[in-house]
This record gives sequence, C-alpha cells and structure tokens, in this order.
Amino acid sequence: VDYAFYIYNRLQLHLAQGIDIVTAFKQSLRETGIATIFTALTLSVGVATFPEDGRVARGLEVLRKGWARNLLVSGVDREVKPREFVAVYKIAPKQMECCVTLGFESVDTRSNAREAARWIAAGKLRSVRLVTTDSHMRRAAYELDLMKPKGVTVLRDAVASQPSLETLFTEYHKLLARMIAQTLGG
Repeated sequence: VDYAFYIYNRLQLHLAQGIDIVTAFKQSLRETGIATIFTALTLSVGVATFPEDGRVARGLEVLRKGWARNLLVSGVDREVKPREFVAVYKIAPKQMECCVTLGFESVDTRSNAREAARWIAAGKLRSVRLVTTDSHMRRAAYELDLMKPKGVTVLRDAVASQPSLETLFTEYHKLLARMIAQTLGG
C-alpha cells in the first residue's frame, strides 16, 4: 500500500503542473513506481541467490553437486563479511574464494537482476540457474530475462515455500505492475 502512496503523490504533483493524466502516470511510474514496486529481495543466478528461505542452502547444494561452477549470492547486506558467510553456511574457505561471489549492489528484484546480468556478462556465462522461492520465481525470471545478455539460457530452480495468500497476491500484482511499466517504457 505504501508504494501506491508514493506513486499517487507523484501523480498528484504532475497533474497539478498541468500534465495530462497519461503522461503524468507514465512519469510517476518512471520516477517512483519502478523503484518502489519491486521490493522483494531475491534474484538468483548461475547460481545467484539471496540469503533466506532456503535459497542460499539450495544454491550451495547446486555448487557442491557440481551443477554450477560459480555462485552469486545477490542482495547481500553490506555489513556481511565473507568470513561470516563461510561460518554461517559452513563453506570451505577455498570454495568461497574460488566459487562464491557475494553481491552487495542489490536492494530489490530489479537491481538483483541488474547485478546478476553484470555477473553473467563478466563471467561470459552461457547458462545460469536461477534459485529463488517458488512464489517469487516468475517476477525474478522476468526481470532477469529483461537484463541478461542475449543467448543466455536460464534454468529456473524454485525453492518450495508455503507463501501466504497475501504473498501470492502481492507477487502477482508486482509482476503485473512491472509488465505494465515495461510496456509504458519503464
């Protein structure tokens, strides 16, 4: 609901400036909608993931089984140190050094996709495994598909969760809002 207020406030401002409703709405979405609507913190790739709800554990399992050579954990809090990550997830320091990248740039789904896309491009990867919760998979995959380098195959690897009806409702509407924003040029 807070996000609607941010968008509405910008819409009111533009309408007060005499801008027509369609242009005002598009401008409001560009200014605030994109940044505020997409708040879920988790996009995972190649494997890329975010720490909670079993996502990191799944990403590490994929790495240990040899299904991926590298792991990006996207959206990590800037305060987290690699040694803390090693201790919490019981990773061998050598494996952490060679194969796990902690991504500190992301604050929402869209920036997770951007961070992951840069990681994919830098690693010249041709395929990645997207690990996130099942309730978030469609939106995370949508964002990644918009930003990943051309020709990269994304394998979806959803971690089972038990989302509430509210979570499902929110994810669905965030996805719709993003698709609309994308269609309008945002």
